[in-house]
Amino acid sequence: MSLGDFPRQSRFNISDEFSPMACIVEFSGKPGVGKTLACNKLIGKSLNTLPNSRIKGLLSNERRLSSLAMKAISLVCSAGLHYSRLAVILQQMSDAMPDHGRLRLLKSFWNAVYLDFQLWRSVRNHDIVIMDQGFTQLCWANLGAGNEEKIKSLLLTLYAPYISHRLVLVYLEAHDRIFDNNLKLRRDLVTNDLYRFDYLNEDALIEMIDAISSKRNFSLVNIINDVSGEINILPIMSRL
Repeated sequence: MSLGDFPRQSRFNISDEFSPMACIVEFSGKPGVGKTLACNKLIGKSLNTLPNSRIKGLLSNERRLSSLAMKAISLVCSAGLHYSRLAVILQQMSDAMPDHGRLRLLKSFWNAVYLDFQLWRSVRNHDIVIMDQGFTQLCWANLGAGNEEKIKSLLLTLYAPYISHRLVLVYLEAHDRIFDNNLKLRRDLVTNDLYRFDYLNEDALIEMIDAISSKRNFSLVNIINDVSGEINILPIMSRL
């Protein structure tokens, strides 16, 4: 089964008591396929074609550049607002990643909390929030043999506060030539000239997506960074 065969839409019945909610767009795909490029293209297109919509981009390179102080503030604020939620996330991560090492566990938790805080702030004040990678990518990166069900539970917990929002998950692939060129430009993606992320398995991603597809307003879009380096974002725009 490929992502092209995966059901494109599932629906979750929302009570009429909810007011209109932001649409969350999350890109996923192997490092080096061009997620940030596609995300920026979608942000620019959305700003031009949807001038009355409040649009927010959450980019991973901005998260890396954020100071330690800002991330610490996010952690403190999140702990004050959602302490019990953070405790559950940490416990589920610990259960799902017993062999990953304490440093990797803490880094994943730190990233999850920071992303959660930024997303929580963004959906309160925007109509569309676009992430070049989010909870799905984070959970996919920590999948391993034997922890699939625990990672699915973690993904459900991470998205639980956003159950009333529409989620458009965009899986991006890249033509081999584009992918190889990107690897030459980004040495952080290789170790001893070998791609570091071969362990990311598409079939495992499909199984993980299945955990959220029947739980929420959900659309899956599969797009390709083609041989010319062009990314057709129109299938995403039609779902906003």
